[in-house]
Amino acid sequence: MKILIYGAGVQGSYLAHILYRSGNQVDVLARNSRYDELSEQGIRLNHYLQRKQTEDRITVISALPREAYYDFIFVTAKFSDLTEIIEDVKVNISKNIVLVGNNIDTHKWEHDILQYDSSKKILFAFQLTGGKRMNGDINVLRFFKGHMLIGSLSNHQKEINILKNIINPKLYSIKVKSAMEEWLLTHAVNIVTMTALQEIHASNVNDLVKDKHGWKLVAKAQIDLYKMLERSGYQIKPALQKNLVRSPTLFTIGMSLLYRMPLLDMMQSTVEETNELFDSFEMKRQQSGMELKHFSELRGIFTYPSS
Repeated sequence: MKILIYGAGVQGSYLAHILYRSGNQVDVLARNSRYDELSEQGIRLNHYLQRKQTEDRITVISALPREAYYDFIFVTAKFSDLTEIIEDVKVNISKNIVLVGNNIDTHKWEHDILQYDSSKKILFAFQLTGGKRMNGDINVLRFFKGHMLIGSLSNHQKEINILKNIINPKLYSIKVKSAMEEWLLTHAVNIVTMTALQEIHASNVNDLVKDKHGWKLVAKAQIDLYKMLERSGYQIKPALQKNLVRSPTLFTIGMSLLYRMPLLDMMQSTVEETNELFDSFEMKRQQSGMELKHFSELRGIFTYPSS
């Protein structure tokens, strides 16, 4: 299979590694300094827990020509970068698009793409892998083999089955989620609120673990968002996420312990992505007509100018 990975950060680099090692023809789209790094040294991964390094020499491109055909295009960029990228992939002749990562506007992106080309198949996925870039290398955090959750708003089981068949199951597993949109929304509630507090404290662990008021506000903001999603007709997936914040005090204790773990330094998000997620949830709040006191308070503290 001929595959394009659009984006060469942690998620894209690891996914390219897996697909390449599974015997596929893989191109990676990267720009600026990342393009230069990959052209010179290939994809170099430090598998943090496995204590090993891998290097893959993969074709690198810096632009997506309209007539360049791929069996699948995986978009592994940040949520905040999707607007520009969607404009790029929707005019390309390839038919199968997989949007990987944080995403709470699945209907919007699918509509934008299908409005241009109704024959395209749009899938949504999330790769359960963390990590960070350091000096041209990627430090990858995974506990076992790679793992992806995948689903669609329409019935695209045929395309999902193709993906499962082109990836070596010894290296990577794909699990189909029938309620992928709800899973992504639930996950985004966690990401936007917790990352906001990290950014407020500039990721200073000592300040984070001591901020009891901040963590209680995070828990209450999550409760606000879960109520809004449920009132809008969504289920919380998994339901455990909602149960974890029922007691803001216990949640605060749990987060204080969790953020003392050094592995969390390997989990990255960006201010831009957090800001974009906040803005998208705010639009959903306005559409719902609900007042979300704690969500609005947290959003007000997390100040980052919209682009």
